[in-house]
Amino acid sequence: ATMPFSISTAEGKVEMAPGSIMLPVGWQGGIAHGDLTKILETIATEDGIKIHSVGSGRTPTAGMDLGSNNFKVIEKPKILLMVGEDTRAYDAGEVWHLLDYRMNIPVTLYDKHKLAGLDISDYTHIIFVGGTYNASDEALKRKMSRWVRAGGTVIAHRQGAKWAGEILLDIKDEKEEYPLEREDYADKIPNEVENIIGGAIMRGDLDNSHPIGFGYTSREVYTHRDTLIAFEPPKNPYATVVGIPENALASGFASADNQARLAGKANVIAERVGQGSVILFADNPNFRAYFYGSNKMFLNGLYFSKAFNRPRN
Repeated sequence: ATMPFSISTAEGKVEMAPGSIMLPVGWQGGIAHGDLTKILETIATEDGIKIHSVGSGRTPTAGMDLGSNNFKVIEKPKILLMVGEDTRAYDAGEVWHLLDYRMNIPVTLYDKHKLAGLDISDYTHIIFVGGTYNASDEALKRKMSRWVRAGGTVIAHRQGAKWAGEILLDIKDEKEEYPLEREDYADKIPNEVENIIGGAIMRGDLDNSHPIGFGYTSREVYTHRDTLIAFEPPKNPYATVVGIPENALASGFASADNQARLAGKANVIAERVGQGSVILFADNPNFRAYFYGSNKMFLNGLYFSKAFNRPRN
């Protein structure tokens, strides 16, 4: 569901939040009602979620009914994760661990340098992690653009997001230029420390009404940052899922200049392109396999990538 709604249950009226999942019993591939009930009871126990049995498609209060087009069909993702030379092994391993080990979601690992020759038509999502990318590869650019416009979803973070943003959303990398002045060698390390972020936890302003932000109860989120990668606010006013506020530093070190450079920019962007979607994370949402606060956004990108729309004009 992309809007709040209410349902009638044996216990009475229940209010449901955006991001709630409706499971039509008759659409489950021939699974018997009793077997489906046992499966759902197991899921509810293991994952600590509340499952309600709905008595009617009509809602007890004003608002959308269960047949509303504000319910979006969720497709089972078939995921391709880019790995290999020039991809950051830690980043790829963290995605692999999250999907395969923690969430039991199948994922195919594939060498990034062989992507141009792979038939990707059967995949629903391709994930690009941090690493080194070539934005001048026109053949790969055309291939990815066609695939996204036909309905594929790209999820990318760090340098992978910079590359995907440039080739799919035409986001230019505006590099700041500074005059080169003579410096004493003794100042080299202090100057470099001022111009990098070695590892810090930063606040973000989350639009938790956006499908990528579903399930969060607060607009304030925290991400791990060790680069200066960020995006200029997109022309689409609804595309910034997480913005970077002023004085965003929550823990660690980031110079005042670096915080000022990041302030007002976008940390997470989600755009529709043709029938597909492009979801970009400036930071690594799965840092070291324990940064659970931003894991949810990444996973929402797998299941809710078609639950949002572009503006009408």
